[in-house]
Amino acid sequence: MDALGNYTQLAWVVHDLDDAIARWVALGAGPFFKTDVSLLPERDYRGTRGRERTVAAHGFLGRQQLELIQPTSDEPSLFREILDHKGESLHHIQPNCGVLDAAGFDLQVQRYRARGLEIAQTMDLSVMRVVFFDAVEQTGLFLELAERPPSIYQNAVDMYQAHLNWDGRNPVRHNDFVDLAIRR
Repeated sequence: MDALGNYTQLAWVVHDLDDAIARWVALGAGPFFKTDVSLLPERDYRGTRGRERTVAAHGFLGRQQLELIQPTSDEPSLFREILDHKGESLHHIQPNCGVLDAAGFDLQVQRYRARGLEIAQTMDLSVMRVVFFDAVEQTGLFLELAERPPSIYQNAVDMYQAHLNWDGRNPVRHNDFVDLAIRR
């Protein structure tokens, strides 16, 4: 097993991605890997088809993965929903991140739905499916579930290794792997 194992991701919605990265770097998080996908694949947000416009960055603080998301349009979205009502804040948690195949993903979706959680958004990113469950009333957050093939998991392991070996220089890097994977 690799040094990371299963991990949890905490995700914030922010007004200014670069500013948010700088604030987290000052606390020892990083480096951050930006994904410059301004137009994500089509998604279903609360029953409406559309496309999400965002920029995002992932980094680690210890074994905790941080995701920072900046919506780049004013159209209604899962991220705007929180940013416009609460301001910059914790948006969602993705627990127990590890390799998750299609069958395991489908089973976990059924388990969350059986617990009464409604689906707020779905996305098919070509290499993986993502579902956000509305747990805002219970927890103040959304709950994310992502189908995660070994290549996507390895990308997180690589970010974690970069964090462990980081000397504080070059705090923002580009995540070419994710850009290419979801644009296929």
